[in-house]
Amino acid sequence: MACTDTALYPQLVKLLGCIDAKMDECEIELCYLGIPSGVTVDLSPVSASGSMAWVRVVTLFPITLPELQRCNIQIQAQISVGFATCYSINEDGTPLSAEQDMVLSEHVMSLQSALLNAITCCDWPTSRRAVSVGSYEPIGPTGGAVGGSWSVGIEY
Repeated sequence: MACTDTALYPQLVKLLGCIDAKMDECEIELCYLGIPSGVTVDLSPVSASGSMAWVRVVTLFPITLPELQRCNIQIQAQISVGFATCYSINEDGTPLSAEQDMVLSEHVMSLQSALLNAITCCDWPTSRRAVSVGSYEPIGPTGGAVGGSWSVGIEY
């Protein structure tokens, strides 16, 4: 391909590798790990046997600095580094008890902590790149899934 992205896409793939390694270390089973395109993430792969994680581009915008040339601009990428896990209900259709909810909440917090660790401990290339971690935002419960995502900025 003549117009391959050699700046941002390799960074996203590198981050996926860091996430995969951290989830293995934490013994968290993933049924999906990828770079979805689009405005939202399809949470349907989530099942009782596995969680999912992703790295998704949210926005791209040029960084306006006076010393930059027209053909040599720096770009800031805002990405979502997220996860989802199964939000089950009891077989009789009743909501989770307080105790069941606490177990689920502990799992969700373990997942967000593992993702944060994967982001901050990833071996990012240093030339012309800055990485910043923003806020964490919960997702769901929706469609049998619950999770959250970290906002991450990558300058390239």
